[in-house]
Amino acid sequence: MARLSKAALAQFTLAGIATRMVPALDPDRWSPAYPGGLVRLRVTLLPQGPRDARQWCRVCAWGADDTGMELDFFEDAIARAERWNRWLSNLAVVSQDMLRGLGFQWA
Repeated sequence: MARLSKAALAQFTLAGIATRMVPALDPDRWSPAYPGGLVRLRVTLLPQGPRDARQWCRVCAWGADDTGMELDFFEDAIARAERWNRWLSNLAVVSQDMLRGLGFQWA
């Protein structure tokens, strides 16, 4: 399994690998969406525990308040984070139904 240095991990954890505001097809379902009908999507690498050098990947989507969806990966975290970062870079619109179809769960 690939490992990140502590400095690289800290950078990814603080900044996330990618964060984008994406237009929602269903802005009224995000309780509420951000202004302009946007949803915040983020790909992040996080440590598995305080004494564990392994990482895990979280992909999440949040409205402006408390409606969010998440998808977590504990295996191949770096490769999955890179793959989801590419997906996010090409994403034009998002919806809750699309995310559920990809395996996202309510947060």
